[in-house]
Amino acid sequence: MSNVSYLDYMMLGVDDYGHLVQVTTITNSSSGSSTYSSDVVKVKDVLSGTTYEAVITSEGSGTVTIEGKSYTVTYGVLSGEDGWVQFKYPTSDSIPTRGMVIFPTLETSNGAKVAFVEPVEVDLGAFDGTNAVTTIYFPDGDSFGTGITINATAAQNAGDGWNWTVMV
Repeated sequence: MSNVSYLDYMMLGVDDYGHLVQVTTITNSSSGSSTYSSDVVKVKDVLSGTTYEAVITSEGSGTVTIEGKSYTVTYGVLSGEDGWVQFKYPTSDSIPTRGMVIFPTLETSNGAKVAFVEPVEVDLGAFDGTNAVTTIYFPDGDSFGTGITINATAAQNAGDGWNWTVMV
């Protein structure tokens, strides 16, 4: 998971339920736990034009459902360009918690699989700000593909020598 800012683009899902979306609204009315009901997070599917709005369930979190797939939404900061949002798809067919998908794909109306590829720098020690990556996945056209396992000792995960970056 990585932070996505206002007007940024990202891929959600993979293959036949993959979507290229743009974050169009991030509004956090206040950082108080009793005021989250007026918070708003919206994304727009770039290809279909459909806008999806998250159902906010508590301060800084909620869910958004796209084609029957529910994504956990975490968001923060005050509003607009200063906001950030994260999306996680936590189901049995998603990747493990400490896994990372590189270059997710989407399926066109004619069945072609498309991935947007560019050099990416990945911090394997804290890809989500806290956890070390244990597996990297490259979609294979049918799913998230077979993961590439990254092994490190507990001492290396704790920061005693496991500090490397991979350019993909």
